[in-house]
Amino acid sequence: MYKKIDISKESPESKLCYVENRGYDNETEGQETLRIRLFFTDIPLSEQCGDDWDDTPYEHNAGEPYDDFWSNGKLVNHTIYVTDVIISANDWRQSIRFPSDYGYNSPFCVDDINSGAVAWLYRRNVSGKCNGRSLHAGASPKDTYEFLKDVFIECVKEEEER
Repeated sequence: MYKKIDISKESPESKLCYVENRGYDNETEGQETLRIRLFFTDIPLSEQCGDDWDDTPYEHNAGEPYDDFWSNGKLVNHTIYVTDVIISANDWRQSIRFPSDYGYNSPFCVDDINSGAVAWLYRRNVSGKCNGRSLHAGASPKDTYEFLKDVFIECVKEEEER
């Protein structure tokens, strides 16, 4: 089951397992923004999977996380929490990075990212350095919101329905 949440107000027991870059637009108050969708799972990351999560590059292969998994030979349903955010920040095009930004056809699959090979999101400063600010798989919704709020000037929950 997928459940939409507002990470600025609620933090169910779950961990970040997938980040979808939904692209850029100019629709928010005439300012260019970045839209991302965040997925949180309530099962261990090692048990969470999705379509083609073991294929590289993840940005061209991976699908959303599955809301069921196999346990002791039985298919078990669980909750995937979803939130959409809009990020607008000064020079954000230069500062926010995804694993797919490591080059055309990144060398990562979702399983790599969720095992800690690279952060789901990181911020580069003007000099091009990461500056130690990154968001890794396994972060709680609360920690994810705090990261987004601290790193970016404005982080707003998108009101769009799934």
